Amino acid sequence: MGSDPAGAARDTSERAASAHAKRELASVARLLGRLLVRELDAATVDALRAREVADAVRAVGIDLPEAVDLDALAAEYFAVFLRPETSLPPVQSLWEEGEYEGRAANALRTLARQAGMEPGEDSGHQPPDHLGRILSLWGECIDTQPEVAAELERTHLAWTRLALASPATSTGFYGGVARATLDFLSELGA
Repeated sequence: MGSDPAGAARDTSERAASAHAKRELASVARLLGRLLVRELDAATVDALRAREVADAVRAVGIDLPEAVDLDALAAEYFAVFLRPETSLPPVQSLWEEGEYEGRAANALRTLARQAGMEPGEDSGHQPPDHLGRILSLWGECIDTQPEVAAELERTHLAWTRLALASPATSTGFYGGVARATLDFLSELGA
Protein backbone atom coordinates (compact mmCIF):
# COMPACT_ATOMS: atom_id res chain seq x y z
CA MET A 1 0.00 0.00 0.00
CA GLY A 2 1.50 3.39 -1.03
CA SER A 3 1.38 6.65 0.77
CA ASP A 4 -0.93 9.44 -0.30
CA PRO A 5 1.16 12.64 -0.53
CA ALA A 6 -1.92 14.74 -1.37
CA GLY A 7 -3.77 13.36 1.65
CA ALA A 8 -0.80 13.97 3.95
CA ALA A 9 -0.49 17.55 2.68
CA ARG A 10 -4.22 18.07 3.20
CA ASP A 11 -4.00 16.71 6.77
CA THR A 12 -1.05 19.02 7.53
CA SER A 13 -2.91 21.98 6.05
CA GLU A 14 -6.05 21.18 8.07
CA ARG A 15 -4.01 20.86 11.30
CA ALA A 16 -2.33 24.21 10.61
CA ALA A 17 -5.70 25.86 9.92
CA SER A 18 -7.13 24.32 13.10
CA ALA A 19 -4.17 25.54 15.18
CA HIS A 20 -4.55 29.04 13.71
CA ALA A 21 -8.29 29.04 14.46
CA LYS A 22 -7.61 27.94 18.06
CA ARG A 23 -5.09 30.77 18.51
CA GLU A 24 -7.62 33.28 17.19
CA LEU A 25 -10.36 31.94 19.47
CA ALA A 26 -7.96 32.03 22.41
CA SER A 27 -7.11 35.68 21.67
CA VAL A 28 -10.78 36.62 21.46
CA ALA A 29 -11.55 34.76 24.70
CA ARG A 30 -8.75 36.57 26.53
CA LEU A 31 -9.85 39.95 25.12
CA LEU A 32 -13.48 39.42 26.12
CA GLY A 33 -12.39 38.07 29.49
CA ARG A 34 -10.40 41.22 30.19
CA LEU A 35 -13.26 43.49 29.09
CA LEU A 36 -15.72 41.61 31.30
CA VAL A 37 -13.74 41.52 34.56
CA ARG A 38 -13.23 45.24 35.05
CA GLU A 39 -13.96 48.63 33.54
CA LEU A 40 -11.61 50.26 31.09
CA ASP A 41 -8.73 52.35 32.32
CA ALA A 42 -6.55 54.74 30.33
CA ALA A 43 -3.82 52.13 29.69
CA THR A 44 -6.34 49.59 28.39
CA VAL A 45 -7.99 52.18 26.13
CA ASP A 46 -4.57 53.02 24.69
CA ALA A 47 -3.83 49.32 24.16
CA LEU A 48 -7.21 48.78 22.48
CA ARG A 49 -6.51 51.65 20.10
CA ALA A 50 -3.24 50.15 18.84
CA ARG A 51 -3.85 49.28 15.20
CA GLU A 52 -3.59 45.48 15.40
CA VAL A 53 -5.69 45.33 18.57
CA ALA A 54 -8.24 47.86 17.30
CA ASP A 55 -8.73 45.76 14.16
CA ALA A 56 -9.29 42.65 16.30
CA VAL A 57 -11.72 44.50 18.57
CA ARG A 58 -13.75 45.69 15.57
CA ALA A 59 -13.60 42.20 14.03
CA VAL A 60 -15.47 40.77 17.03
CA GLY A 61 -18.11 43.51 16.79
CA ILE A 62 -17.04 45.94 19.51
CA ASP A 63 -16.82 49.63 18.72
CA LEU A 64 -14.54 51.68 20.91
CA PRO A 65 -16.01 55.11 21.54
CA GLU A 66 -14.20 57.94 19.77
CA ALA A 67 -14.09 60.20 22.81
CA VAL A 68 -13.47 58.14 25.92
CA ASP A 69 -14.91 59.39 29.18
CA LEU A 70 -13.50 56.90 31.67
CA ASP A 71 -15.93 57.95 34.40
CA ALA A 72 -18.91 57.40 32.09
CA LEU A 73 -17.52 54.02 30.99
CA ALA A 74 -17.01 53.02 34.63
CA ALA A 75 -20.61 53.96 35.39
CA GLU A 76 -21.79 51.98 32.36
CA TYR A 77 -19.73 48.94 33.45
CA PHE A 78 -21.23 49.20 36.93
CA ALA A 79 -24.78 49.38 35.54
CA VAL A 80 -24.38 46.62 32.97
CA PHE A 81 -22.20 44.06 34.77
CA LEU A 82 -21.80 44.83 38.48
CA ARG A 83 -25.26 45.99 39.55
CA PRO A 84 -27.65 45.39 36.66
CA GLU A 85 -31.24 46.39 37.44
CA THR A 86 -32.90 43.50 35.62
CA SER A 87 -30.35 40.75 35.98
CA LEU A 88 -27.47 39.39 38.06
CA PRO A 89 -23.75 39.93 37.54
CA PRO A 90 -22.18 37.33 35.21
CA VAL A 91 -21.09 34.96 37.99
CA GLN A 92 -21.95 31.28 37.66
CA SER A 93 -22.64 30.66 41.36
CA LEU A 94 -25.12 33.54 41.45
CA TRP A 95 -26.99 32.19 38.45
CA GLU A 96 -27.01 28.57 39.57
CA GLU A 97 -27.12 28.77 43.38
CA GLY A 98 -28.23 32.33 44.14
CA GLU A 99 -25.07 33.26 46.05
CA TYR A 100 -21.36 33.88 45.57
CA GLU A 101 -18.71 31.23 46.22
CA GLY A 102 -20.78 28.20 45.30
CA ARG A 103 -19.74 24.89 43.81
CA ALA A 104 -18.76 26.50 40.49
CA ALA A 105 -16.29 28.86 42.18
CA ASN A 106 -14.59 25.95 43.94
CA ALA A 107 -14.51 23.85 40.77
CA LEU A 108 -12.97 26.72 38.82
CA ARG A 109 -10.29 27.27 41.44
CA THR A 110 -9.39 23.60 41.08
CA LEU A 111 -9.32 23.81 37.27
CA ALA A 112 -7.16 26.94 37.37
CA ARG A 113 -4.69 25.22 39.72
CA GLN A 114 -4.72 22.16 37.47
CA ALA A 115 -3.82 24.47 34.59
CA GLY A 116 -1.06 26.05 36.69
CA MET A 117 -2.76 29.43 36.74
CA GLU A 118 -3.37 31.96 39.45
CA PRO A 119 -5.59 35.01 39.12
CA GLY A 120 -3.65 37.93 37.73
CA GLU A 121 -4.04 41.62 38.33
CA ASP A 122 -6.42 41.79 35.38
CA SER A 123 -8.98 39.67 37.23
CA GLY A 124 -10.46 42.84 38.71
CA HIS A 125 -10.93 41.03 42.04
CA GLN A 126 -13.79 39.10 40.46
CA PRO A 127 -14.69 35.63 41.76
CA PRO A 128 -13.22 32.63 39.92
CA ASP A 129 -16.60 31.82 38.36
CA HIS A 130 -17.04 35.27 36.82
CA LEU A 131 -17.60 34.90 33.08
CA GLY A 132 -14.57 37.04 32.27
CA ARG A 133 -12.29 34.83 34.34
CA ILE A 134 -13.80 31.69 32.80
CA LEU A 135 -13.18 33.00 29.28
CA SER A 136 -9.64 34.05 30.16
CA LEU A 137 -8.90 30.61 31.58
CA TRP A 138 -10.39 28.96 28.49
CA GLY A 139 -8.25 31.18 26.26
CA GLU A 140 -5.11 30.22 28.15
CA CYS A 141 -5.90 26.49 28.05
CA ILE A 142 -7.43 25.78 24.64
CA ASP A 143 -4.11 25.20 22.92
CA THR A 144 -1.93 23.77 25.68
CA GLN A 145 -4.48 22.03 27.92
CA PRO A 146 -7.49 21.18 25.77
CA GLU A 147 -8.91 18.87 28.46
CA VAL A 148 -9.28 21.86 30.83
CA ALA A 149 -10.86 23.96 28.05
CA ALA A 150 -13.26 21.11 27.27
CA GLU A 151 -14.25 20.87 30.95
CA LEU A 152 -14.89 24.62 31.00
CA GLU A 153 -17.13 24.29 27.95
CA ARG A 154 -18.98 21.30 29.40
CA THR A 155 -19.64 22.59 32.90
CA HIS A 156 -19.08 26.34 33.08
CA LEU A 157 -20.67 28.02 30.06
CA ALA A 158 -24.29 26.77 29.88
CA TRP A 159 -25.59 29.56 32.15
CA THR A 160 -23.98 32.39 30.19
CA ARG A 161 -26.62 32.96 27.51
CA LEU A 162 -29.22 33.85 30.10
CA ALA A 163 -26.72 35.95 32.06
CA LEU A 164 -25.85 38.02 28.97
CA ALA A 165 -29.39 38.42 27.60
CA SER A 166 -30.13 41.63 29.50
CA PRO A 167 -26.66 43.22 29.20
CA ALA A 168 -26.73 42.55 25.44
CA THR A 169 -29.76 44.85 25.11
CA SER A 170 -27.75 47.76 26.54
CA THR A 171 -26.47 50.44 24.27
CA GLY A 172 -22.94 51.67 24.57
CA PHE A 173 -19.59 50.00 24.79
CA TYR A 174 -20.46 47.31 27.34
CA GLY A 175 -23.65 46.34 25.54
CA GLY A 176 -21.35 45.70 22.57
CA VAL A 177 -19.06 43.62 24.77
CA ALA A 178 -22.04 41.52 25.91
CA ARG A 179 -23.22 41.01 22.30
CA ALA A 180 -19.71 40.10 21.13
CA THR A 181 -19.44 37.62 24.01
CA LEU A 182 -22.73 36.01 23.01
CA ASP A 183 -21.47 35.71 19.43
CA PHE A 184 -18.24 34.16 20.67
CA LEU A 185 -20.12 31.68 22.86
CA SER A 186 -22.28 30.74 19.85
CA GLU A 187 -19.12 30.07 17.87
CA LEU A 188 -17.96 27.76 20.66
CA GLY A 189 -21.32 26.03 20.67
CA ALA A 190 -22.01 27.06 24.26
